[in-house]
Amino acid sequence: MMPSRIFIQSLKVTALIAALASVLPLLAQDLNLSAADIQARWVGKTVVVVPAAGPLMGKTLLLQLKANGYALLSGAFQDTGVWRLSDQGYCVAWTKIRGGEEGCQTVVVKAGQTQVINANGSLNSTVTEVR
Repeated sequence: MMPSRIFIQSLKVTALIAALASVLPLLAQDLNLSAADIQARWVGKTVVVVPAAGPLMGKTLLLQLKANGYALLSGAFQDTGVWRLSDQGYCVAWTKIRGGEEGCQTVVVKAGQTQVINANGSLNSTVTEVR
């Protein structure tokens, strides 16, 4: 006897649900951008960020990481500095921010939102656009 068409369809739906159930948790995981990802996605572009704390919280800043190692910050605050890729993300020594001391950040994609995370694990800023 041949299985009914409804039975076969229900098997297909069950298989699809099982496949989605195994993939969805992977999509929900945080994705740390590698140095190569940061190089490809940000260098030579304008990264629009919104700081998460401090006097610039909620304001718009424009970050530019130049291929020659220079960094520019404009918008609600202006600064210049030098940057480099690191094993965990990128580091910048700004002229005004931290008095010129280098600070390193990681870049994480969480639920489709790109976030810049400080070395101490606190949220630095949220990326709203890359131009």
